[in-house]
Amino acid sequence: MADHKGRESKDYKDSKESKASHKRFKPDSTVPDSPVKSKEDMPANTEVIMQHIIALHTLAQHSRNSTDAMYCDIQTIHTDLKGLSDRHREEESRISSLEDAKTPPLISFNETNGKGNLGVGSLQP
Repeated sequence: MADHKGRESKDYKDSKESKASHKRFKPDSTVPDSPVKSKEDMPANTEVIMQHIIALHTLAQHSRNSTDAMYCDIQTIHTDLKGLSDRHREEESRISSLEDAKTPPLISFNETNGKGNLGVGSLQP
């Protein structure tokens, strides 16, 4: 705070300096300077992090296996549908060719006298 002459009070300067010192980086004393040599050397939070990493790796592996299984299922369904589609196309082609190649009936009836005529099927007597 400034007094009536525009000067900062001693308490205000001290509090400002202490806040600034808190903002400076201070290394954590729990982090070892040398690499960890054994599990006992690891801090507790590092062990928890390692457990989470292992759990995430396991989850990723299960997910990958599930994805592979789903891909195989999708491939099987695709193959089945393709087979059905091919059979459907063949059936439509067969029906179409039967409709195109329809032959007149061997026996036709004359509308006037109702007598059956053998042959190509003319409606004429």
